[in-house]
Amino acid sequence: MKQALYTSFLALALSLAGSASLRAGTGNPSSATASIELPALQYDRTVGGDTPTMLDVRGRWASDRFYLDNNYYCILTGHEMWIIDFERQGGKLRPMLTEHSFIASNYNVPGYQVSIPSRLANLSELSENHIKFSFVITRRYVPQNTGGGLWWKLLEGIGLGFWGDLAVGIGSQMARAQQLNEMIKANVLYSYYYEIELDLDDNRMDGWLTTIISETQPNGTLSELTNRVDEFSLFRVTDDYKGAQQVYPTNPKKKQTNPALVSILKAEGTKAKNGDAEALNNLGFMYLNGLGTKVNYKKATQCFSAAAGKNNAMATYNLAQTYMHMPKAPANPAKDTAAVREWLKKAADMDQQEAIIALAWYYLYGGSWGIVKDEDKALALLERGILLGSEKSMSILGWAYLNGIGVEQNYEEAVKWFERAIEAGSVGALAHLGDMYRYGLGVGQDPERALGLFLEAARQGNTRAIYHVASTYYWGDLMPMNYIEGKKWVNLGRVLDINAPKGLSTTGITANDLVNLKEPAPDNNMD
Repeated sequence: MKQALYTSFLALALSLAGSASLRAGTGNPSSATASIELPALQYDRTVGGDTPTMLDVRGRWASDRFYLDNNYYCILTGHEMWIIDFERQGGKLRPMLTEHSFIASNYNVPGYQVSIPSRLANLSELSENHIKFSFVITRRYVPQNTGGGLWWKLLEGIGLGFWGDLAVGIGSQMARAQQLNEMIKANVLYSYYYEIELDLDDNRMDGWLTTIISETQPNGTLSELTNRVDEFSLFRVTDDYKGAQQVYPTNPKKKQTNPALVSILKAEGTKAKNGDAEALNNLGFMYLNGLGTKVNYKKATQCFSAAAGKNNAMATYNLAQTYMHMPKAPANPAKDTAAVREWLKKAADMDQQEAIIALAWYYLYGGSWGIVKDEDKALALLERGILLGSEKSMSILGWAYLNGIGVEQNYEEAVKWFERAIEAGSVGALAHLGDMYRYGLGVGQDPERALGLFLEAARQGNTRAIYHVASTYYWGDLMPMNYIEGKKWVNLGRVLDINAPKGLSTTGITANDLVNLKEPAPDNNMD
């Protein structure tokens, strides 16, 4: 059950129909398969016997999850929250919190003081297959005269620097930074008590993390802020492992000044002046994403509106996308919401397939952009998409049957529609069908077939499949367990996710293109 929940957490972080195209280069998934050999568990054989126990465990273990529903720092930086060494001291096994654990860092924020009374855990329970230990960490923020708000300093401290507030695709993470700014009060002492209870399972330990957070005001008033329990796992890593590489969006300046993108912008601009609807759409796409120019929602809206006025279905859909992503005016947030609905429906009426899929999805669940749940409308849209040959509509119908959303749950029907979608060219359906074979839903359970489908989709750049490949390494159900290999695939998926351009164009610019942008050559002309 826990494995399935975590797999869903990785996979459902993506849009159902979303897929970032890949080409050869540093973002190619094949580069994520270079093997890192994971050391076997180290044992002292203190208890004898052929089966290793918790009493025998040694070496370094890591977890990149803090709270599954609030893991801002994990996603943003790629650093593991917990990197723990299991050592023997004084003849006893003791967990040691390493300096590489992000939970123990001060985030390089001036004035943010972190104190750890002991990196050596307080061990309270230990048996052959079970361990319980705890750490205490205190934090205090003392304002420094460095300029800027705390949330900005946090972004600078964790590596986003001067372009942090423009980072593409991480708006929710930035919002959490602002929440942290509101949560942390100057000169208040925050005490964090972490209790970890785990059972040994080969190269993984599974269990629970209890977190109790309290604050002490300067006047001595003590109050409890948080007391919660979350599922938690530690994975075996190499003894020299110091945490994953940081995962950042491509620097917006690279996208704005790249010569190739600037050249495309100029060419499309020339054609757009002559009233070319396709060029107007492409130009709007570049303004929306800051490609060859700074992000300019006003110009993007003008370009898309002009192209939509010429009955360009792609631009009509992109106009809805622009209203989805542009900063909302606090005085009238309903205006953009109404515009999203209006332009999505217009694009769907023009048989624009992405709009049909998006609208069907919103009707299936309801609540987004003021769209009321209406399963009949959703199914009618999917049927229209299928008649138009949309492989994504076929895949979503398979998803509906898989989950019993809008239709009665039917695994065999789900398999049928995923297979039809694959025949029509859907890469995303490969990942969904892999799920069916992985868990034996509507088909005989076939781990080898499941892995083959995941890898086939991942190598075509499907981020959902990339996360599935990562989860198979984490859980060791389809291939030998290897946390470090899984982490490489997770980071690849994140790189593609956060660089995926919004909207549609005919320029062929993909997430991988944006990952691989080169800095413009310096101008060496001497005047």
